[in-house]
This record gives sequence, C-alpha cells and structure tokens, in this order.
Amino acid sequence: MDRDEHDVGILEEVEPRRISRQERRSKERRNKLEDSCASVLNDTSGGHLPLHIENEIDGLESLLETCDPAFRGYLQSCLYAARRAIDDGTVDEPGRKKYWKDWCSFTSKWNVSPFLEGVSKERQADILTSFAVGVREGHYGRGNRITAHSVDRAIPAVGQTFQLASRKDPTKIDGGHERILPLGRQIASYCRADPPPKPQLAIPVSVIEHMQEKAISMGHASRNGAVIDLCTLHSFSY
Repeated sequence: MDRDEHDVGILEEVEPRRISRQERRSKERRNKLEDSCASVLNDTSGGHLPLHIENEIDGLESLLETCDPAFRGYLQSCLYAARRAIDDGTVDEPGRKKYWKDWCSFTSKWNVSPFLEGVSKERQADILTSFAVGVREGHYGRGNRITAHSVDRAIPAVGQTFQLASRKDPTKIDGGHERILPLGRQIASYCRADPPPKPQLAIPVSVIEHMQEKAISMGHASRNGAVIDLCTLHSFSY
C-alpha cells in the first residue's frame, strides 16, 4: 500500500498563534469596559431607567442600525451608560424625574405625547399652564396647595427634560431664555397670591455668650457643655 493511502484523512494540527502581551491587555481592557457598560442595562436603581429608555427618544435605533454589527451590543451599552451619566449630572435629578413622571401622567390624560409631538404652540401653552395648575393645587403631592416657588421648580424640570432629549423646550420662547408669556403671567399671579414670607429672627449674640458662660462654668467636657457647644455651632451653620 502506498504511503499516500496511509496519509488520507490525517489532519495536521496547526499550533494557534500566540497572542502578544499587548494584545492580551488590550482585549482585557475592552472586555472590562463592555462589562461595565453592559451592567447599566440591568440597573434600575431608584425605579428609573435611563432617560432615553423612559422617554423613547427617537434616533437611537437608526443610529445603531448603521454601526458595525460586531460592536452593536457594545455601542448600545455605552449609549445607555452615557444617558445614565447625563441623568445623574444634576443635584436635583430626583426632583426632575419626579416632575417628569407627573408630566407624563398628565399628558396621557390629554392623549398626547409627553414631548407634545404634533401639538400646536397654542395647545402646548394650554397643556403646560393646566399642568401648572395641577402642581399648584397639590394634585401631584400631598393634596395641599403649594407656593409659587415650588411651581416654578416643576416647569423648568419639564423643560430641562425636553432639552436633555435634544428637543425644543416648549416652556421658553423661541431662541430665548425667557418663559413663554402665558406661563410667566401665571407664575407671577401665583406669586402675588402667596402670603409674604415670614422673616426668621436671628439669635441675639447675647444668648450665645450666655450659653458659653454656662458651658465654661459646667465644663465643656460635661454633657450639658457639649450640648451647648453643639447648639452654638448649629446657630452659625446658616
């Protein structure tokens, strides 16, 4: 029997190419970044998903369709992580999310999109001002009427969410920073109707001095002395 007949069906084993240290480190870094970004998809802390998931921002799906399919999951995770970071970029983010949730509930009663798509400017103003009435009367709180200052925080929260979604802020005039006239007059009327704020009287210096004299006589290390020191520090913390 010929040699070639014995060799039929025998496959030669090919040794895999050795990966360099630099390639291995690069792969490890990429995998670590992908895992970090992907973890955002399962993070629903605080009961909120990232902004673009909550509001169904248009354009992301078409953007992902044009990317390299091999990196689509990775890029999607990065987008979600970026939106999460944007969401958490302000101190009053919980308040903004709360008012936006109220706004979504309110616009659903009108059978319109939270972003007021297809709604004329006149009707947008009507919906915004009626929402301000609901906030003013406490429909989205404890049921008690709130001050104009609190209403004034709810309206910008809605407008800011529009801007975060790369939408035009309907609470402001075109190309400006001023509030649209109906909302501006409405908030001004609430300010006039609210009672004047009660001034808070400052603690006289003589009271602080008297307290410290007592603390010295009793000893700062004593319990009463420590309480007096805490009260003194608290009075200067405002």
